[in-house]
Amino acid sequence: MYRWNGTEYKYIGTTKVTAANPTQYVNKGLTVGNTYDYKVLAACKGNGLTFVGELSEAASAMALGTPAVPTGVAAAATGSKEITISWTAVKGATQYNVYRYRGSDKQYHYIGTTFATAADPTQYVNKGLSADTTYYYKVVAVCKGGGLTFVSEKSSAANAKAK
Repeated sequence: MYRWNGTEYKYIGTTKVTAANPTQYVNKGLTVGNTYDYKVLAACKGNGLTFVGELSEAASAMALGTPAVPTGVAAAATGSKEITISWTAVKGATQYNVYRYRGSDKQYHYIGTTFATAADPTQYVNKGLSADTTYYYKVVAVCKGGGLTFVSEKSSAANAKAK
């Protein structure tokens, strides 16, 4: 297995035909959210000889894992009975889930999602609020891919009073 290091494809490891999954290689210790490019090379050994094929076409994949906690979370009244929550983007996040505090049970409850593909994925508008009421919010970053989901811890709280 070879991985692009910015200059060349560099050898990073081998799988053997006798392995449980000989056509899979797990590359560990990567940075969440970074995209890595790989190529494969087949080799045959026998009778003291080694035959080596050519490097395959490149394949790319983004490293998954638990994303960082969103920072810079802020809330501001931006219209009649609405508050806009914003935060700093988290590398590798595919979506963000927004939570609002509910005093009746003293817990934060999910209210909505923004996706990394949105025009502004680091902003959520909470509409239909009660005027002159203060609302508290937290945000989590989510990294999804390959059938897996990783979720950060909740951010620090931000609050604003609805107009």
